[in-house]
Amino acid sequence: MSAADEIRRTIVRYGQYIDDRNLEGWVSLYTRDGVHEINGRAHHGSEELRAFMSKAFERIGDLRHLVLGSSIEVDGDQARATSDWMTVRKNPDGTVSIASVGRFDDVLRVEDGQWRFAHR
Repeated sequence: MSAADEIRRTIVRYGQYIDDRNLEGWVSLYTRDGVHEINGRAHHGSEELRAFMSKAFERIGDLRHLVLGSSIEVDGDQARATSDWMTVRKNPDGTVSIASVGRFDDVLRVEDGQWRFAHR
């Protein structure tokens, strides 16, 4: 598998692990010193990431993350990726609505043989 394909897999798993409430899987997508920035706050390292997402799981409803496309530039064991995404929510009446849309600008690097987010 190419580096770009492995990076795409990491990007897709990010949303799948949130949707499936797979906390340890989600944390494993980050380097040990990885940073996740959201809503003006930065969460650093595995323990902060785990605490942040554990609380987030309590608040988010039935979401599905969709990656609309990614532009990836690989430079050795480091890469930059820009991905457009959206989340959809299943409403109580069975309809589906767009919950949010956005763009991630990621820095990834290989750690323990896997492409992981160093900064997202």
